Amino acid sequence: MPVPEVSPLRLEGAELAFYSADERAALRLSAGDGHTQSEVAIKPILRNAWVVGDVVYGNNTAYEGGPSSLGVFRPRENVGWVTGNNVTERVTAASEGYVVAGRQLLKREDMAIVVEYPNIVLTPRPDMILVCDHDGRQAAVDPKTTGVYWKVGTCSGLVATDTKYGARIATSAVELFRLSTGETVWSRPIAGAVHAPRWGFSPIGIDEGRIYVATDRGITATSLEGDSLWTSEPRGPLVAGGGAVVVATGYGLRVLDGESGRVRYDVKLDGDPKAGVRIVIGDGKLFVRTDDDVSALDLVKGTVVWREDIDA
Repeated sequence: MPVPEVSPLRLEGAELAFYSADERAALRLSAGDGHTQSEVAIKPILRNAWVVGDVVYGNNTAYEGGPSSLGVFRPRENVGWVTGNNVTERVTAASEGYVVAGRQLLKREDMAIVVEYPNIVLTPRPDMILVCDHDGRQAAVDPKTTGVYWKVGTCSGLVATDTKYGARIATSAVELFRLSTGETVWSRPIAGAVHAPRWGFSPIGIDEGRIYVATDRGITATSLEGDSLWTSEPRGPLVAGGGAVVVATGYGLRVLDGESGRVRYDVKLDGDPKAGVRIVIGDGKLFVRTDDDVSALDLVKGTVVWREDIDA
């Protein structure tokens, strides 16, 4: 697959974005018929980035108007992966990256940029990524060669738990599976429908030994042993981390305590959070990116730590 030259990722002020000579990085992707080449642009969309462990967050919607999504990019290896049309393709992109730690700009060469999209998931294993394609089939793929280790049937979302296990949403059930084979360890029924393709981030998450699933009836929490822990009423996609579960609702964000499921606080936002808000948990904070600003909130109390406006 031919890929045009793309200049390195660079930071101007507090903006993390992809750039080419005309400030739009283009990748050529195979269209649905497998032959026609279509060009899709990556739009610079993020102001302020942050690092969580070895993962740098900041580019939550990779393509505008394209059939595929940029799922993983590793600047050190100068390679990324695109999923779409039932295949995962290897692409070359930027070679450098920057993060914002607090207000200090730092350069990192050994990081990964991950799009919060349920179709591609990094695992703790460096030789494996998980892919859930647009037809709902799940596969384990070698990120360097795109060779397939195994492929199984239907899934609406997936997440890796450690080097041995992963969790996925199958038909009306949440499952724990072995990363090495895709074999199901246990399966538990879930009430309600999962509409992952309509959401910008995954309907399943894991944190502190608990698996969380978002359905049209609410949030359910299950232990890694398969025991039901609690259910909560808010309906919407979720992000889990730091002992909390953040749910995007019609009015904003609702933050739940991960252990008990009780509501900690609400964050009111303009517009539809399920459609356009980017949320990431890290460093004891909840980072919220809207069309107007980027905010960092104390994850436990909900107080605003800092906020930066975004130019239109």
